[in-house]
Amino acid sequence: MMIMISPEDFRQLSPSCQQEILSLLTRGAATPNPLTDEMPPQWEDDAYPQEDESFYPAEDQPDFADASPRPPMQPNLDGADGAQKQVLDISTSTARELIANVSSKSQTALSHFATGQPVTLASLIGPDAPYRDLNELKRSLVGAVNRRLRTVTDNRAAVLFASDRDKQRIRITARSAASLRQALNLPEPLPAMVYVDTEGRGIDTAHAAAKSLHQAIASAWKKITVRPLDPRHALLPAQIYQFLREQGFSLCTGKPLADDDGMAAPHYVFDHGLEVADDLIAQIDPYGNIKLSTDDGFVRMRVFVRHADSDDALATLH
Repeated sequence: MMIMISPEDFRQLSPSCQQEILSLLTRGAATPNPLTDEMPPQWEDDAYPQEDESFYPAEDQPDFADASPRPPMQPNLDGADGAQKQVLDISTSTARELIANVSSKSQTALSHFATGQPVTLASLIGPDAPYRDLNELKRSLVGAVNRRLRTVTDNRAAVLFASDRDKQRIRITARSAASLRQALNLPEPLPAMVYVDTEGRGIDTAHAAAKSLHQAIASAWKKITVRPLDPRHALLPAQIYQFLREQGFSLCTGKPLADDDGMAAPHYVFDHGLEVADDLIAQIDPYGNIKLSTDDGFVRMRVFVRHADSDDALATLH
């Protein structure tokens, strides 16, 4: 008999059930060490019930939790549950449950994290910021959201936020950011692009031709409704280029070259470039390239986007 469990189904199982299934699949293999990061322990809400305060000893540092659950938590000597916090990758359904019971102010703050970029403390705390001081931030945002997350996931070790090493920026995982964008109905972030002139030479984003093309892309991007394919946390190049083509941009290929010193540089040749039609977009790989058949065999070409109103520049995904 065969039982199939989708990633979404797996995430809905209890932690103990997840671990039991993983143990059967891995035959007891050790769980690999996760990426680590630290959130200052004092950022936990001072108003937590006593059991939560004893649940997070000051010496613990949170770990990033990927799709693989952690081993079952072992009791502490004082009888409290396990000690190590887990910065979770949350699914879209979990994100929707999370925001359903947090304040509108917290939802607004979470929208900044949904970009996938770290958020500075300076933008969150101060006279002109959402929170007066660190105490209000940890109580109204960090503490409130983490408590709701633990309720939703039934995981008392769960946290959403982690800090950077300098303790001046807070971030969430890329997967959590993607899930929040869908839950909050926010658009996907504008992709980073590299710009070249018609000779295939890299040009700065301050260059007039690059600025013109960038503005055209940014204007079209306001209409984006496409979402990353589960379980990815970002749009694939094929999805991005397909959308831009639908918005009136044309696609072509360029062959990457190297400078005379052998160092890689933003330099491409378009002499034998190919217009990328709809039937070829699906062949664009996750790195923004397309493999073409030539007399000399297969050649990997870079995909570029251009626009009739900005024909002095081309752009390719960074």
